[in-house]
Amino acid sequence: MTKRQEKILKLIIKSYINTAEPVGSSFLKKKCKLDISSATIRNEMADLADEGFLSKPHVSAGRVPTLKAFKYYINNLLQPKDLKKSEKKRFKKLAKNHKGEVQVKEILKQVVEISQELGILVFNKHSFFYTGFSYLFDQPEFEQHKSVATISQVVDSMDNIMGELSNYIDSETKILLGKDNPFSEFCGAVFTSFKTSDSPHKKIIGLIGPTRMNYGKNLALLNYSKKVLTK
Repeated sequence: MTKRQEKILKLIIKSYINTAEPVGSSFLKKKCKLDISSATIRNEMADLADEGFLSKPHVSAGRVPTLKAFKYYINNLLQPKDLKKSEKKRFKKLAKNHKGEVQVKEILKQVVEISQELGILVFNKHSFFYTGFSYLFDQPEFEQHKSVATISQVVDSMDNIMGELSNYIDSETKILLGKDNPFSEFCGAVFTSFKTSDSPHKKIIGLIGPTRMNYGKNLALLNYSKKVLTK
């Protein structure tokens, strides 16, 4: 992929993350200030589509990034982000005012409030906590019956999935997409593990949302949460 194609793909993904709407060449030309013609942008988008990075979901002239595009973005274009000072302050206050299991749950609730994703906390194979399902179902991707049915099946088999997570989530924060995501191919997920000072047992914390979730922000949220919880 050329540098120009990477720039166009990154702009499309960022727009799609924010709007869930197909992105057209005219938008890229006007809003993103690309110093190339609309015809050139269309040609580059056509090439990206031929290579499997963009798809055309319906009669709209716009394109949306595919799973392949998101994987490329995560592996090559995703830039680390940091939390706002006010957000860090909220996490530190929660960590200071609570202890034990309550502390971890309150931290997760804060992560969910900021990210507006489904949050999951695994204490062990038989004990877990989740919050934020309303955010998941509010996403336009899950308005379709098929997607909702898939998520419902995930909920029904949550026990087994939580047990599996413990086997391959370690201290390195991981992004799970497509077939690598045990929850659903329709979702994106970010998970990491940590240990608190009051317990030697590994805990897992993570977020589940649409494939177009804001991975940079969610990575920052989980990494900072882990930092606060392991102090």
